[in-house]
Amino acid sequence: MGESGMSPEIGGRDGFPQDTLFPLAMGVVMPSRRSILSAAVAMVGAGCITTDEPEINPDEHVPDEWHDEPHRGLADPITMTESELSQHPHDDCPYLAAETVSEAIDERLDDPEHVAGGGCCQEIDGHERVILAERLLTVDRDGDVVSSPTVMFQAMREVVPRTVKASEASDHTCRIPVYVTDTMIRLA
Repeated sequence: MGESGMSPEIGGRDGFPQDTLFPLAMGVVMPSRRSILSAAVAMVGAGCITTDEPEINPDEHVPDEWHDEPHRGLADPITMTESELSQHPHDDCPYLAAETVSEAIDERLDDPEHVAGGGCCQEIDGHERVILAERLLTVDRDGDVVSSPTVMFQAMREVVPRTVKASEASDHTCRIPVYVTDTMIRLA
């Protein structure tokens, strides 16, 4: 028996070996690093996680060129109204701005399918928080394209505002730049 009064082979908790678990505060038990790595290796072996991703040329699946780097939106800035903001606390401003961008894309694009608008909050070009609008290319685990955007990148930039502004109070203004990029999603 160990100091804890448990057998060294059986940690006494759910029948796991003692080196499998380690206690955290409040009695929560987390798996050890060895257990996590062993599980990951087993999942790769079973094909649940793939390490060999088929090579995809995204340029072949968009109507123009693929853009890995984000580019600033070109449409006029959008200013959110006091009434929109009065229902939300200050910390929600970036997320409310992201929702506003998403709604603008849906209204302004003829075919907003396979486009995601209003992902918040990333750091780009020295801006602490930006909103990211994306054209989405979805690929399955075999490398087959599941869905691809039909909108041109420049057309997307032209409907996405440069900035979303929100004046919550006379002494505070939330101002968040908006960028457009292409994103490939790989399904497991």
